[in-house]
Amino acid sequence: VSQGAICREEYRARGCDVDAAMVNMVDARRLDHVRAELLDRFKDENIDLLGVLPEEKLLACPTVAEILSALNGRVIYGEKFLDNIASGFSVAAMRLDSCLERIPGGNLVIAPGDRQDVITGLMASQVSTTMENIAGMVLTAGLEPAPPVSRLMRGLRALRMPIITVDLNTFDTATAIDAVRSVIRPESHRKIDTVLSLFSRHVDAGSFREKISVEAPETVTPRLFLHKILQ
Repeated sequence: VSQGAICREEYRARGCDVDAAMVNMVDARRLDHVRAELLDRFKDENIDLLGVLPEEKLLACPTVAEILSALNGRVIYGEKFLDNIASGFSVAAMRLDSCLERIPGGNLVIAPGDRQDVITGLMASQVSTTMENIAGMVLTAGLEPAPPVSRLMRGLRALRMPIITVDLNTFDTATAIDAVRSVIRPESHRKIDTVLSLFSRHVDAGSFREKISVEAPETVTPRLFLHKILQ
């Protein structure tokens, strides 16, 4: 709420009229409280509150494709699943049974490329109906699975995750993944659907459309005249 007031004053200090406001990244638990307080603050200043949107952590999470690009990695399985979203990452430095107990669903798993036990165990977990789905696997140190494991990998039709390999060691890989910042691209279908859903549920679309509609100017500048001719 304080940030909204600061932004309003900043615009006014620059000679801008504030006609409407929309606030995002609000703690979902305080959504109604923030909306009520902003409505109370803005009503005496004739500022319309068009919407208050909750924070959605998924929008900030990178896809495996973004991580692949940032780490200059190579895909060894599941290229069509690179749009999987990594909600976090886990380093598989333990025994397989410990990994299966501790890796949260949606995480990207980092493992040395020669940990055949972890690789096969995690692949098996992804075709099981009793285990959490993970976003994918990153194999480190430039190592790839042994030929029998690669053959097993190619034969798992129900495996819906990508497996990539990178030249970095495990620590540097984790550090690099932690530094990846996601953006919403035209191919980010799941994120786009999430944004549209948030907008439809929390924004007054009619008022928003009205506020962004502008009348065509009556005065025609030389540049605008030239633009119309070229059209």
